[in-house]
Amino acid sequence: MNALLDQTTDIFCEKLARLDAIGPNRRLIFTVSSVDEPGCHLVAAKLILPADFMVTLAYMAVSADRMTMSPELIEAEPRMLN
Repeated sequence: MNALLDQTTDIFCEKLARLDAIGPNRRLIFTVSSVDEPGCHLVAAKLILPADFMVTLAYMAVSADRMTMSPELIEAEPRMLN
């Protein structure tokens, strides 16, 4: 698995500019500041993820131990209607 991770380029992003609902998925649009035009931002990356994965992603983002995550708590999270 680590060999596969090393085959991809890292992209630095400064902020999450937008989050769109696309059916059962979510599109996250990340940006960086433009060096040519102060105050402007350029799209650096767009990710499309299953909406159900967003709860897991939130736990991972706050450095929660994946082995101690409660499946019951994740299941209790409110679901977005599509």
